[in-house]
Amino acid sequence: MNCDALLTAGINPTCAAHPVGYEKRACLINKADIESITISDNVISAITLKSGKTGYLVKQQGKPFNGTKASVVIGDYGNTFTKTAQFVSAEVGAANAKGIYDALLNGEFLLIVENKDKGTSNQAAFEVIGSETGLRIATGEKDAYLQGNRWTFTLQEENCLSSEIFFYSTSYAATVTAFEALLPSASS
Repeated sequence: MNCDALLTAGINPTCAAHPVGYEKRACLINKADIESITISDNVISAITLKSGKTGYLVKQQGKPFNGTKASVVIGDYGNTFTKTAQFVSAEVGAANAKGIYDALLNGEFLLIVENKDKGTSNQAAFEVIGSETGLRIATGEKDAYLQGNRWTFTLQEENCLSSEIFFYSTSYAATVTAFEALLPSASS
């Protein structure tokens, strides 16, 4: 932890309108399936999965990933961030219960979401949650009368030292290609 962190940039917002929220798809990866991550200055430039492993497509409708956020946590011996990711599940059924919902119960994950506001030169297009301490289940709720009888899952990554981490390769196009390479070929 950098206890003596100093500002290195100014705060200069523009008056231009910025799109809000996330695009409708994300990639959810089991942390145990990751071979390596190349990161520098809050930017992941490469994610290598173990042989035969893949990330999984998470598609959303309406306000995708509504409830996804980051918060400052004031501590006695240092401050941290908690990052929260929220999404609504796929269709109900035994296959999804076993392959998705039951796995979310005790797993540790990394989620890559695409921001609608891509940032300068599209370098903030893809945000990564879970690369520091891992996303773990915080809540899961299914109500037959809400969300079309689907689960709403909230995952959290706690004790983070970085406010945001982005996934960016050499260009936006290269990053999209790298993102899609993490998914099964039929998912993109």
